[in-house]
Amino acid sequence: MQQPSGWTHKQMKVTTIIGTTTKTYVFPEKDANSLFTTTTNFPITPSKLISSIDVDLYKIDLPMQYVISGSMKEEHLRTSVAPLPADTTATDPWVILRNKYIDIAKLIQKYYAGGTLTTEELAKVAVYKSYGKNGLNNDSLRQYVYTVDYNGAWPSGKVTQASGTTATVYAQPFWVVSATGDTQDTFIFCQESSAMRPGWYTQYIYNTDTSKLYIRSRATSVNTWVWSTLKNTILESNWTTEGSTTFTLTKSST
Repeated sequence: MQQPSGWTHKQMKVTTIIGTTTKTYVFPEKDANSLFTTTTNFPITPSKLISSIDVDLYKIDLPMQYVISGSMKEEHLRTSVAPLPADTTATDPWVILRNKYIDIAKLIQKYYAGGTLTTEELAKVAVYKSYGKNGLNNDSLRQYVYTVDYNGAWPSGKVTQASGTTATVYAQPFWVVSATGDTQDTFIFCQESSAMRPGWYTQYIYNTDTSKLYIRSRATSVNTWVWSTLKNTILESNWTTEGSTTFTLTKSST
């Protein structure tokens, strides 16, 4: 915080430097409106959204004063900022599928961490628990997405392999829950079987970072991989790519 000469209150000053461009922002713009003093705590306070899982919440309290009709008034701008749920504006069916899985996974994390849930969220948890597993479980998370979000049918599409053979494949999410505890390690793979649990060997991995489907001549198991490792592996020379324009899922979420 900076302090104008002869004034006991302070202003909050933030300077950003991007390349050769420097910008400075001051709050409040007029020092006469400031309520910051030498004893004022920094107006942004970090805390945890849920104490037992690593979700950061930032509480912001910006005070200011001004004169109305000869009287000094005090106002506070208060808000909080926390991570948003998975992108609900996505139109890419691959991203929608991954987000559906991540959203239910985060909800189950919140439930078992003792977080406060709405009636609607508790109803979703009840459906999840009806699958017979306690805690976070990849099989139950997949079954929820398969049954609730996709009405019992993984989204599908056709792809032409290097041999010229055209195959129908079914996209589905996967997360090694015990590996990192980070839902961002969720990835999408495809099988030529439409079954809910077709096994963990695949020739097809979708990279949501590059919007491309990666194809391998021989199937490989993915049931111990996390996305941070897998996305580097699929860039190796024994994987080829199909642009998203040549492979489109025929069914998105309902």
